[in-house]
Amino acid sequence: MKYSMQNEFAIRTPLLPLENNEVLTKSKEPSFKEALCVSSISLFDSYNKGDLSEEQKIKIEKYRKRMSNRATPFGLAATQSFTRFQNNTMDVERGIRLGKLKKFIRPDMEWLNDVINMCEKQVFRNLKVIFVNDCEIVRDKLINIWHRNNQDTERSRDKVQINHTFAVKKVIELARNYTQIEVIIKELMSTYPEVEEVKIINFLQELLDKGYLWSDLRCYFFGNKQFELFLEKLNSYKMKSELNGKLKEIQLLMEEYNRTEIGEGTGLIKIIQGKMKSIVSKKRCIHIDSTRDIDSCKLDQTRINEDLTGFLEFLSQHTFKLSAFRTSNVVNSFIEKYGDTEVPLKIFTDENNLEQLFEDNYMLQEEINIRKEIENLIEMEKMKGEKIVDLEKLSQRLEIQSTEGELPIFSELPVSITSRKGTYTYHLNPYLRSIEHGKIAGRFLYMDKIMQEKYRESFNKVEKVKDVMMIEPVFFPKLDLIGNVFHSPIYSQQINYFACGESGENGETSEPYDLNDILIGVHADKLYFKSRKYNKRVHFINRNSANTKFFPKLIRFLFLYSENFYESPFELIELLDSISETNIYMPRVIYKNIIIRPE
Repeated sequence: MKYSMQNEFAIRTPLLPLENNEVLTKSKEPSFKEALCVSSISLFDSYNKGDLSEEQKIKIEKYRKRMSNRATPFGLAATQSFTRFQNNTMDVERGIRLGKLKKFIRPDMEWLNDVINMCEKQVFRNLKVIFVNDCEIVRDKLINIWHRNNQDTERSRDKVQINHTFAVKKVIELARNYTQIEVIIKELMSTYPEVEEVKIINFLQELLDKGYLWSDLRCYFFGNKQFELFLEKLNSYKMKSELNGKLKEIQLLMEEYNRTEIGEGTGLIKIIQGKMKSIVSKKRCIHIDSTRDIDSCKLDQTRINEDLTGFLEFLSQHTFKLSAFRTSNVVNSFIEKYGDTEVPLKIFTDENNLEQLFEDNYMLQEEINIRKEIENLIEMEKMKGEKIVDLEKLSQRLEIQSTEGELPIFSELPVSITSRKGTYTYHLNPYLRSIEHGKIAGRFLYMDKIMQEKYRESFNKVEKVKDVMMIEPVFFPKLDLIGNVFHSPIYSQQINYFACGESGENGETSEPYDLNDILIGVHADKLYFKSRKYNKRVHFINRNSANTKFFPKLIRFLFLYSENFYESPFELIELLDSISETNIYMPRVIYKNIIIRPE
């Protein structure tokens, strides 16, 4: 398989130099201290006092290694930026000049969700709501299949249901568009004059808590200005309370923090955390990401291009397509059952076992055999005491069938800087293809607009469709740190909200989307999704690609078959990455000048 390299690329850089072997348990390096404070305030407090246990010293050492050896963006430990190769982007010293580090602080989604619940109650009568109609009527029940219960934040439920009464039908009729709750109350009181107002209010509050009503305060979980857009909408309600004043104060402190240099924001972090916990006490209240000024970041394009081209040529010898194998049974089954008819998604999911649609074909026997072979070879190298595995030599002992064709790639260069002027090393992310944009920068909300554009570009290159609807499931986080980091609860069984929208100058606007509108069909031996209402192809995007195996079955199905518009190849490097997840003592893997997997 041949690759065509795109001119754009992502660059990632750790905070500290690669060869930084300083014992930081005795150091007072400001940038390290702030990065540590972002990652763990309790560990930072002990470190700052100089009162560390042996276990804490080991943790400090792990953070130090992560901030110098791993270009994995996490807090301030490493940065990520997008840029392009330019014809004259050549640094005469053949090195990297890193621009100014920019910080982005935002509320933790679990904290923000609780704050919104509080605000909804304070402005309840004036609150504008819309009825979420992705529901199923079963006898006398209205089942909220794809949404979670906002009232129960401690646990997950398979479904939420209420009695499908005439009162509920009346609310559905009144709230087809965003409508003030006060208006709904008056209409219900007019319809049911014998019912006390307090009972009607409690009834509407229950609909809101259980996710049947969706307020306009919840429309701003997209883009890079979630908190700002939420407060802007809250201000339109003219809510005069102590809570509103505290939120504005936190916003100003966050803006002040974003303006600080690296190493100067530690005090503000603790102040912001304290004020946020005075409103809602959570283990984690904030998340901080960082990027570099790409205008002053120069790379030796010649060296990178030569190394990448060589590596991709090598990789193409050990690549074969999977999508045709993985989806052929499903496509054939669809054609046998439905022919060339477009079928509503709800009917399709009711009549088919979603688990079998992707689990049975998730790993081919070829993958299993190659994985076992690679693991055995690596184990042999470890037994010899080897700390570095040369991928080029390793691959000579493998037999992988190559595939014809061409696939565009979007490269990502995790760069480890060194303190020696004009020198650097770089790694390659295992996800090279353009279809994997979500896995390159999925959780970085300040890159949201870029990600949307790249999804469209990738889709259009394959489908030749000028206008494609992008729909993203939005999860509310629960009590899980990993889920919060990736802007989604990895063990949630409900989908709170499907939304489609556009990115604009003032952030991303979105509107609820009814999944009952989706059709599924087959074209060119591939499943596709289509909107009846808009008569457009639909692509379900996932900007939170980490931990997708924990997502609900329906979501995984939508993501997988959206991606299967593309030719998704299996690559040797993907197997190395998956093996490393279960083998923490795996040696470093290299290919010529490229470090594929660091220690």
